[in-house]
Amino acid sequence: LFDDLPEGRRALESILVRARCIPPSAARQSIEAHALAGLVDNAVFGGDLARACELAQPLRERLPGIDGDVLIEAHQVLIEASMRAGDAEAASASLQGLRDARAPAPVVMSFEAQIHWFAGAVREARAVFETLLDRHPHYCQGLTIENDLAVMCHALGDLDTAEAMARRSLRSWAGVAHTEALSSLVLGSTLTSMGRYDEALGHLERARELGSQQGSALFVGEAHARRSRLHWCAGD
Repeated sequence: LFDDLPEGRRALESILVRARCIPPSAARQSIEAHALAGLVDNAVFGGDLARACELAQPLRERLPGIDGDVLIEAHQVLIEASMRAGDAEAASASLQGLRDARAPAPVVMSFEAQIHWFAGAVREARAVFETLLDRHPHYCQGLTIENDLAVMCHALGDLDTAEAMARRSLRSWAGVAHTEALSSLVLGSTLTSMGRYDEALGHLERARELGSQQGSALFVGEAHARRSRLHWCAGD
């Protein structure tokens, strides 16, 4: 997920094949669920939402037989896929699943805020992320709190805070291509809105490079779309 999506997909698919050699059991179900969760996330950030939704179904079928960290991860990736597919009911069900599985409070808050965002409730999303940052700043290297708060601030026109949060996120996640790409996209968009086109172009090109390195059609496509907006704003 964090540096090579095609290689990750191949490895996870190999695990699913090998898991079929294990007799039906709770252990096999947990291994399959863990691999499927990784494949759903891989497909989301690879830009293949149809595949993510297709894989989500067998993952959901395995939920009753799994627990612990695997169950928490499963609900997280199901929220990612459901939100992008516009299925608010499924996303809310998995959010409750996170609570029932006793996921850490910051994790629950982060996904609660993201559901607000995808539902169009930007102010509510920002409020949750700000509370999360205030209460759990030590989670900034485990959750994309600063990056996501930057997205909310940009959407609400608070460009100075958006820039500051995006730059903070780049520092928190330095060396992690996945999140560097995300934050470079946000920073590029924010600087475009501020009319700082040369700076913005550099960050969008960085996001494109990182997306290409990871094999993420989603990130590459986003970089091109935001660069197109930049040229439009600049009158080109």
